Amino acid sequence: MVSFGRRACTNTYAPKLNAIGSSTHPRQTRFQRRRKMAGFRPNGSLPAVTLAVALVLCANGPTWVASASPATKHVEEAQKDLTEWISKLWRELHQYPELAYQEEKTSRLVRTTLDSLGISYTYPLATTGLVATIGRPGGRHVAVRADMDGLAITEATDLPHKSKVEGKMHGCGHDAHTAMVLGAAKLLKAKEAELQGQVSFVFQPAEEAGAGAYRMLEDGLFKNDHVDAIFGLHVDPYMFTGQASVYAGTVLASAGTFKVTLTATGGHGAWPHLTADTVVAGASIVLMLQTLISRRLSAQEAGVVSVTMFQGGSALNVLPSEVVLGGTWRSLSVEGNKNLKEWIRQMILQQATVMGVNATIDFFDDKHPTYPPTVNDPRVANFARGVIEKVLGPENTKEGYPQMGAEDFAFYTERIPACFFLLGVRHEDTVTPGPLHTPRFSLDEAALPIGAAIHANLVLDFLNEGSGEDGKETGAVKEEL
Repeated sequence: MVSFGRRACTNTYAPKLNAIGSSTHPRQTRFQRRRKMAGFRPNGSLPAVTLAVALVLCANGPTWVASASPATKHVEEAQKDLTEWISKLWRELHQYPELAYQEEKTSRLVRTTLDSLGISYTYPLATTGLVATIGRPGGRHVAVRADMDGLAITEATDLPHKSKVEGKMHGCGHDAHTAMVLGAAKLLKAKEAELQGQVSFVFQPAEEAGAGAYRMLEDGLFKNDHVDAIFGLHVDPYMFTGQASVYAGTVLASAGTFKVTLTATGGHGAWPHLTADTVVAGASIVLMLQTLISRRLSAQEAGVVSVTMFQGGSALNVLPSEVVLGGTWRSLSVEGNKNLKEWIRQMILQQATVMGVNATIDFFDDKHPTYPPTVNDPRVANFARGVIEKVLGPENTKEGYPQMGAEDFAFYTERIPACFFLLGVRHEDTVTPGPLHTPRFSLDEAALPIGAAIHANLVLDFLNEGSGEDGKETGAVKEEL
């Protein structure tokens, strides 16, 4: 997943949680005092969080928590070791990251954990993926999704549980997503007899440019099952722990990638007139591609074209016979995505002709389709917002906004009413967060049980609403779904 844009956080934040889930209230740091002066409330002021219930904290957790609603009381009786359990699981996942379609150890740990919980699953899907299901047929069917792959980045944090695999790290938080969904499975398995329907836990490979979600669906995921809704989340290092954001509508962009190979005869740098210059041709293409956004795309539409790679030559006095460049494009609409892809193709070929070089373009269509936009169903998104507000409080449930990052969760949203939301993982003492997809990315472990509890409450409320047992409106996903 591409890094989310930076946006200011202006509301309250969750109490600091240590590794075993107890609440700590140390003397305020200078940064905490600045935040308080800026309008933040002190620790322990989340008015309706129900952390001791929804997060299932240890017995020495905060005593200020309000009582839970009937829907969230299902989680209250779950094992109180959740925070320690999920933290240990996440650290194991974090230390052994694996790249797309190579998630053998990760998938094995997921399956071992499900076995220990007594949850059956179907494996393999899309090489290393799997889906586990609990509950009973006859009611609604809801799914929650986690991605499992890491990135080809060397971790540069000083964490004791940092990556032990050279050149690989979980720099996008997929280890946290996996731990949270397993945490939700643990909570919900304990209440399986009370589930008013079925819940599927999807663990997919290769979100990072590998279209693992597409492969899961192509391999038969939900082929013979009607799914009423699917939920997914992504950690956000700019939002504080205890906060989340939801947006109804197109929340993430469509995305495609391209690679261009330019060739010519090559020659001596002293006599450029004797050969076509692949470097100048490539430079011209890079510059002209930027005019697609400023001159071809409507100013009322959002779009991005970024050239991220340019390789050519090895000698300082030789015009190379080959230059390779490539990059990505983004759009918030299906039509914009199609247009940008065609305009990129036209611009590259036209510039190559003008410069007298040959051009070969690879859009990687043989590997997977272009990622479509991630579109949150308004009814499902409004329902999710209502549930998250009950868990975190309205002041900590923020209005999301469309971003140019892309997600293969979009392939699910094309077929199933869905909601994809962001969860804050920024520690209260963090002044400068490490962005996603960087060696410095890290997260606050206190966010792990929050994500698990939100997933569990989404499932419980959605199934109960479908059965008619929850008399309180939560925002509106009705039987017409």
